[in-house]
Amino acid sequence: MFDELSDRNQAALKALLEGNLDSDVPVTMKLRGLYQECMNINAIEALGAAPLLNVIKATGGANLLNGSGQSIFDINDDTFFNQRLYGSGAFFSLYVSVDDTNSSRYILTMVLNSLDTLGIVIVAVFCISVLVILTVLSCISLILFSIDSSIYENAAEEIVNLEEQLAKIFVPNDKLILSNTYNPYKLGDLSLHWPYYNWTRNIKKLLHEAGVNITDSETIIVKTPTYFTKLATLLNTINSSTTENYALWQLIHPYIRFIEVSFADAYYNFSQTVQGSGRPQRYETCISYVQSVMPMALARIYALKILPNGTKVYTIPLGGMYLRQPYSIGGSGSTYIYGYCDAHFREGMSKGECIDFVKNSLSLAMSRDGSSGGVIRIACIEKDGVERTVYTGKDIPQFYTK
Repeated sequence: MFDELSDRNQAALKALLEGNLDSDVPVTMKLRGLYQECMNINAIEALGAAPLLNVIKATGGANLLNGSGQSIFDINDDTFFNQRLYGSGAFFSLYVSVDDTNSSRYILTMVLNSLDTLGIVIVAVFCISVLVILTVLSCISLILFSIDSSIYENAAEEIVNLEEQLAKIFVPNDKLILSNTYNPYKLGDLSLHWPYYNWTRNIKKLLHEAGVNITDSETIIVKTPTYFTKLATLLNTINSSTTENYALWQLIHPYIRFIEVSFADAYYNFSQTVQGSGRPQRYETCISYVQSVMPMALARIYALKILPNGTKVYTIPLGGMYLRQPYSIGGSGSTYIYGYCDAHFREGMSKGECIDFVKNSLSLAMSRDGSSGGVIRIACIEKDGVERTVYTGKDIPQFYTK
């Protein structure tokens, strides 16, 4: 059922982006432009590796292969530069999010990066990972400068070895619960705990370029402090060229499938071998790209142009049926509350009544299902914006007493 719905949506989005959108609204034109540029294979092949080289040059050059290139890459400065410009911090992510304890404010948050780009936590794919990285690095290195193949072979192995060590200090998602991850630190104290980065200078600079100025007393939530402590120890044992090569690999990896065929082949061969996923058609890759860049704009146009007579709510229960209903619930805890929701949902509820309905429903699911979490996050979507609230502890409705 899910595969069939996905195929239908892909076909509808393809027709939407390739057809006549009957609109000169800038956002609509940008959607079409992004899709058409991604679909222009001839232009992409003509560019070759130039897009990747531009990214590499913007981040200090390429010390790709143990000093063979001319690099001015600085792990301290360029990590934050890449985070700002490309959303890639190599070893961590820094972002602004709603404060879990006060939904009326936003707060800086630091967390470890996921290890989904290589998958070397499965030892069996080690050699495959090396071959994929090797293919990409060899293409880049031959374009940049002529070097001995054994050099980039060693570099590829070092990159995978480093991520294998990162996997050992990785904190899995099931450990990232609110009670473990809400760890407030002052900006000025970060370097005292983890001195391998000049956190204060670089975070201030990062935000200043975005028009925000903060002081040393600014609070930052560090979701995985044990990871950052172990990372500091690990980085002290790794040579600088390996660290740079790894950061560069993390930076360019997401773009590989969008450029010329020699790079894209390596990307999809890796995905197919490790994940079992086949190579998508080009239009599917381009739709995914547009969705990642402008998700809300694409969703709005989809609703206006494709859904008959405006938007409706459909739901797919765990049994697999495809139903049109006035509300939709999902997840493992949903099986426990269908009866409650059917009995208590009614159209025309006030905002307060809607919030109470959702809180009660989730509380009942949480009391029966161990995978439904321990806090309630509610987003009220109205014409003037989104209001987010987090309910914890005594604010969560209780239906049973000991």
